[in-house]
Amino acid sequence: TPGSSRGHYNLANELVQAGRPSEAIAHYEAALAVKPDLVPAHNNLANELAKIPGREDEALAHYEAALQLDPGLAEAHENAARLLRQRPGRRGEALGHLEAVVRLRPDSVTATFERANELAQTPGRAEESIPLYEQVLRLRPDHAEAHNNLANRLARVPGRLPEALEHYEAALRLRPDFLEAHYNYANKLASLPGRLPDAISHDEAVLRRNP
Repeated sequence: TPGSSRGHYNLANELVQAGRPSEAIAHYEAALAVKPDLVPAHNNLANELAKIPGREDEALAHYEAALQLDPGLAEAHENAARLLRQRPGRRGEALGHLEAVVRLRPDSVTATFERANELAQTPGRAEESIPLYEQVLRLRPDHAEAHNNLANRLARVPGRLPEALEHYEAALRLRPDFLEAHYNYANKLASLPGRLPDAISHDEAVLRRNP
């Protein structure tokens, strides 16, 4: 049955697992030639195309096709966001996809964290990232990166520096070798009366690990 879309699709999935992506792409395309509305084939084909330099636009077109057919496909939203974040001038679209993922999967730590990171870098919307980082930490209290990133944002809000310092400390308890947290914590401590020795010790910790 060479015209079986499901056969082409299933074979493509196996070829991906076998490390044969170019053959997988050909079979995903064959499946879609037979059945253009086969949503998972669009999504999986896009995943493979996204790994090939110069074919990112094709990948995005297939993510968009999957989402036109199934707007509730959280995986396609998440995959499209990851690719769009790497494309100049398209971070706003990435944020829209991440917002969709969070609506569809409110307990997704990854999507909530990525959305928070995107907002933190968006002019005029950085403070919106704070409740999202807090949501990540409610779901995963041991998320060291969320503690560090939340601390970075809180440190910029008047009156919330003490909370920021607590989150840097939490990040470093979880990951004593977290160089970015050591460095950020040192910068904040250096501005406080009497805390310069502590700041120096954290900078020294960074330099010991990364001269």
